[in-house]
Amino acid sequence: MVLAGNALLGPISRDVATKVNAQIVPVATYIIATERLEPTRAMAIIPGDVAISDSMFVVNYYRRTRDHRILFGGGLDWSGLAIRNVGMRMRNAMHHWLPATKGTSFDYCWGGYVDMTSNMLPSLGRLGPNVFYIHGFLETASR
Repeated sequence: MVLAGNALLGPISRDVATKVNAQIVPVATYIIATERLEPTRAMAIIPGDVAISDSMFVVNYYRRTRDHRILFGGGLDWSGLAIRNVGMRMRNAMHHWLPATKGTSFDYCWGGYVDMTSNMLPSLGRLGPNVFYIHGFLETASR
């Protein structure tokens, strides 16, 4: 069996929590979806049917949806603590990286945790004769 649940492996068992969670740093990542835009404006912001990501240490990613919204996501917090005004912080990041979105509001915001290892390399290990784990494969750009 291969356990590949990234930041969510901990609750599986005490062995997993002890061996695996000690190696990870949870990273809160969020996504916002703008209000519906005029189709021509949405296509001007992101032409074509493509998904885009940048090369930052923790990537930002964005795309246009079929109903002409802009989805914008990225890593926002490494502390593991709840943060305030997530939607507004994500909106400000979106406006920074996609200046053409200035003046738009967002209708939806959601998020969760991914992980990375303390040495920033994926971690693979064995918990039993037929039980393996892999985690820490947060998509980051190389430096």
